[in-house]
Formats: sequence, C-alpha cells, structure tokens
Amino acid sequence: MRTIKLIPGLPTKRLVKTIRYHHRHGEASRRALAFYLLDMQERGEHKSVRCSSTVQFAVDALELDPREARDLLRVARALQDLPEIDRAFAQGQIGWSKLREMTRVATAQTEGEWLSFAKKKRAREVELAVSGAKRGQKPPKDNGGLGTPRVTFAPLRGATRG
Repeated sequence: MRTIKLIPGLPTKRLVKTIRYHHRHGEASRRALAFYLLDMQERGEHKSVRCSSTVQFAVDALELDPREARDLLRVARALQDLPEIDRAFAQGQIGWSKLREMTRVATAQTEGEWLSFAKKKRAREVELAVSGAKRGQKPPKDNGGLGTPRVTFAPLRGATRG
C-alpha cells in the first residue's frame, strides 16, 4: 500500500506538477479497473463472489454507478481491437476522456485517424466530434482552425437587391 501525502501550501510549480501527477494516476487506475472488470466478466468470476454480473459486483463492492461500470466494460472491450489508442494512452499522449470518447466510434480501420485527430484537439472537441459520428466513421476534417465548420451561402435566384 502506498501512502499519499497531502501537503497544503505547495509553491505553484510544484502544486501544478502534483495535480498533474495525481490526475494521471487516477486515469491509469481507470484503465486498470476497466481491464480487470472485463477480465472478471469474460471469465465469469463475478459468480465466484456471489454476484449475478460484473456490473452488480462493481455496484455492490466498489459503489460504482451502474452506468459507469457498463462504460468501463465497454471501453475495455473496445480497446482489445484498438491497440494504437491503448498504447497512446499508456504513453501519456492522450488522456482518459479522449480515449473513452474515441472507443465509441473508432474501429481498427479508423483508429489511426481518430488518434491523430485526438492528439490535436481538446477533450471537449473530441467529445463533440464523436457525438456527431457513427461507429466506424472517420473524424471530421480540420476546418482551418475555425471553431465551427465554414458555412457559405449561395445567392438566391431571382433575388433583387433593394
């Protein structure tokens, strides 16, 4: 067991470094939790601890929300077919939020494109792109750095200027 020291009043630089450190460790723990919950499910080990499902185990033993438990299982299952995304996360190139969102739509065929997209965008931008995509669809093309897609208007036929 590791002891975590909580030290108030850290100098700004050390405070930011400490926050980033603990944030990253929390994300790494989410990945490990997802992995082991899926292992439990695939091997039927939830029955050994008198639970009807792995989700029930996560709810009862870990006090997770059922939706979160199902999401962790979904992510872990998807990552089995997305080794580039999993590796990028392990190497700290992307965070958990981006990984979680990309696993909703990325496939083996589109994984590289989604990963490139995610590395250039903020988590919220990845979330928005995923919300408008279907599984297997490629990420949107870069629109020249504009926050929204470029919109053009065609003049109306027969319209007169007044």
